[in-house]
Amino acid sequence: MVIVGIVLISVGLILTILAILTRDDGSVERKTEGGGFVIIGPFPIIFGTNKRIVKVLYIIAIIIIVISLIIYFV
Repeated sequence: MVIVGIVLISVGLILTILAILTRDDGSVERKTEGGGFVIIGPFPIIFGTNKRIVKVLYIIAIIIIVISLIIYFV
């Protein structure tokens, strides 16, 4: 599990660096949307800027909870 954690952190760091390096000059106006969730026990707290983001986060939260339960009981 430690190796999985290190790999996930490394991938996130690499993706963040790539996103910073590949951004454009800002000549095009963009609309920024975002959201996130926090899982406290089996209960997700989900927030977002629009309904589409929140729906996607609900799905991701459910998948993470199911995977966590499977790992816990196996």
